[in-house]
Amino acid sequence: MKPPRNNLRYRLLLNVLIIFFSAAQFWLLLEKDTTPSETVPIEHTSSSLLSSSSRSPSFDDNGITHSEAKQNCSSLECFISTAAADIARVWKQKNIRSWCISPANNINATRHSQQPSQGLLLVKVPKSASSTATGVVLRIADTHQCVDAVQWRHVKAAAAYSDRSPDKSFMLAPIRDASSRALSSVYFHHVSFHRRKGSNQVPKDPFILNALRKKEDPNFILEYTRLKTEPSILISSLSDTNKNDHDNITAAQLTEYLKRLRMIVEATVQGYDFFLVVERLQESLVVLAWLTGVSLSEVVTMSSKKSGSWRLAGKECIALVKPVRSSAVDDYFASPTWQLANAGDLLLHRAAQISLDKTIDSSMGRKRFERDLAELQRLQQIADTACANQTNYPCSAAGQPQLDLSQQSCYTRDFGCGYRCLDRLSSQYI
Repeated sequence: MKPPRNNLRYRLLLNVLIIFFSAAQFWLLLEKDTTPSETVPIEHTSSSLLSSSSRSPSFDDNGITHSEAKQNCSSLECFISTAAADIARVWKQKNIRSWCISPANNINATRHSQQPSQGLLLVKVPKSASSTATGVVLRIADTHQCVDAVQWRHVKAAAAYSDRSPDKSFMLAPIRDASSRALSSVYFHHVSFHRRKGSNQVPKDPFILNALRKKEDPNFILEYTRLKTEPSILISSLSDTNKNDHDNITAAQLTEYLKRLRMIVEATVQGYDFFLVVERLQESLVVLAWLTGVSLSEVVTMSSKKSGSWRLAGKECIALVKPVRSSAVDDYFASPTWQLANAGDLLLHRAAQISLDKTIDSSMGRKRFERDLAELQRLQQIADTACANQTNYPCSAAGQPQLDLSQQSCYTRDFGCGYRCLDRLSSQYI
């Protein structure tokens, strides 16, 4: 007779909590350069082992710097905070003249080349303001007449950009909070596109939670942005039994998982020229303009998509449903199961935020940044007022297709809509 399902869930949650809180041992294991063969069953671990070391984890054989932070860590949050501080970098200036390559000089001159390695390279992480970011890079390229050297595909970085020429390219990606991206993806793909036309029915928590568990891959952002496909960044790859069974993961395996994530996130951060932090988009655009030497007017945007707006699918406009974060959804995102499975995304997002602040404070200068941010906000306000009625998207405000109009207003699809108006404003206010 099978035990009640609730009991199974209780046992699973209990085992996950045991794994999570026993993670304290990974500090000691890392100090001893533990190998996978030195596994220690979780039930034999003790958080008291942590008191023997005040150092954060070190990863000598992978070339990752030792942390100088003198704090005891016994939680995933502490691991992420400490590792992100070590991994974060100051983004370097790379003037547009070095990578805005004309078609004649670009070995990959077509926008959809199979091996893009030069020019302006955007890794379009889905549901991470990637359409807005595409509009920005297209406008920069168009303004400086190097539009044929810009790459902006929905494709994983490892598949498209691993062979890039660092001296002749500028690679960036938008990085978003992992839970917000996952929820946005569920609402976009599984709510908006499957709701009956005209229906105002709100999806129930069980449906959303089921979609989050079964449809959204763990560490999605890191998988999309990293430059190598190996090793695996899924915690489920450590289990010897079932891909959804974390019961048999030992402390040593957990240590290896976190160590692996740290190594991959650092390599990813080092492999890019800039990360746009989606929750701090205007701040990110200010720094992007400074890094590349373009004017602030070139990074003024008209949002490609807004929650509650429309998306053209074939010949029909689909109403986009605004995501709702219920208490049940928040509890799921706060659970040890989700946090541990998505630790790579959480670490990458934190490192991106710290890198943005370090660049502002250590290189650009806080005073210059605040002045430029105020100016961008001024320009954006002007654009929102002056260009709103002159910007046509593939779908009208009433949800009717208007491709003929949008083709005159956007670079392509819903990317860079309103650019003609923005160009006119740029000549007037700069």
